[in-house]
Amino acid sequence: MLIAKGIKVATSLEYSFIIAIANPVGPLLCTLIADRIERKWQVCLGAVGIGVFAMLFANSEVPAMLILLGVLVTLCNNLLSYSCHCYQSDLFPTRIRSRAIGFCLFLEPVVGCTLRPRRGVSASIWEALTQCSASSPSQWRSS
Repeated sequence: MLIAKGIKVATSLEYSFIIAIANPVGPLLCTLIADRIERKWQVCLGAVGIGVFAMLFANSEVPAMLILLGVLVTLCNNLLSYSCHCYQSDLFPTRIRSRAIGFCLFLEPVVGCTLRPRRGVSASIWEALTQCSASSPSQWRSS
């Protein structure tokens, strides 16, 4: 997406690196609100934050705003992730809680792998891979 806006690959990688540095800081910041806001509202805040900041990120062209919005999306991803995992235990009765959470943790990547290829860049990659696997190697070359 950044390259499509005319930002060079090296600069794009620099922005990605700065945004990725925020990843370990996110859970640390989330501990400040962990027990002060109800888990379901943390899930809602994280989801809404991801949507809003990702849309702003997609429409931004100023480097400082790209980095700031990328960091905010990362922080909201962290908030959503930890709050969802904590909220799972609130959803099930005590006698089946550990088995149900284990099932959810098993099912999460399975569902993620089946749904992910239907969105955005992943869809393009998925489409390319399925076309390559459905065709013979002689058809892979462009004419």
